[in-house]
Formats: sequence, structure tokens, C-alpha cells
Amino acid sequence: MRSTTILTVLAGTAIVMGIASGTAAAATPLVDPGNGRLGVSLTPGETTAVSEGPVPALVERAFAGRTTGVRLAPGSSYSDSNGRIDTSLEDLFRETASHPGGYINAYLTDPNNPANQDVSLVITEHWN
Repeated sequence: MRSTTILTVLAGTAIVMGIASGTAAAATPLVDPGNGRLGVSLTPGETTAVSEGPVPALVERAFAGRTTGVRLAPGSSYSDSNGRIDTSLEDLFRETASHPGGYINAYLTDPNNPANQDVSLVITEHWN
């Protein structure tokens, strides 16, 4: 049942990203069953498109009250405290999109899997 819920939320997130950005339909799926994680890797173009739309704010609202883990790229302007930062997902996406080659990986997790430490969503930023 839990896997079905995660898959449903992931599919819904992918659809929203595709509708909102127009280009995110080609996002690369990421599957890590051992750690209970499913996600997408956005290209730099997809990350830029998503950063300019409502998706980060919608995702943030959908996960309000749940723990969101964040992995910052080296040189991020945000401070990292055990994978958590005090900023919005909108700002995080904008920061990532502003760097050459910047892209986001987003994972939905099984918070009951010990590997996820009660985290429901993990966002990682990457750039060159």
C-alpha cells in the first residue's frame, strides 16, 4: 500500500512538472528500491523551466509539515544543517538554474525506511 502511495505521488508530481514546464516530460526517472526512493533527475533546461513556474511552490505546499531533506551543491549560498536549509524550494530551484549546468534531482522516499531518517522528500542540487 505504501509503495502504491509513493508511486501515485511520484506520477502526480511528474505530471504536474510536465504540465507546468512544458519541457519536463523527458525527466529521467531515478529508482533506488533498497533505500525506498523514487525520483526524477531534471536536465539543466528542465530545472530552469521548473524554476520559472509554480511547481516548487506547489511541491512545498504538498509536503508542508513533512521533513524535506536537501543536499546542496558546493558553493551554494544557503547554509546546510544536516541536509536541511532555511529557504524555499523556489529559491533553491532558482539558485540551481542560475549556475551553468545546474540541475535538480528530486526523490520521494519511504519515511519508514531507516535509510531515510523520517524524510519524505529529498532535493539535491548539482552544477558544474
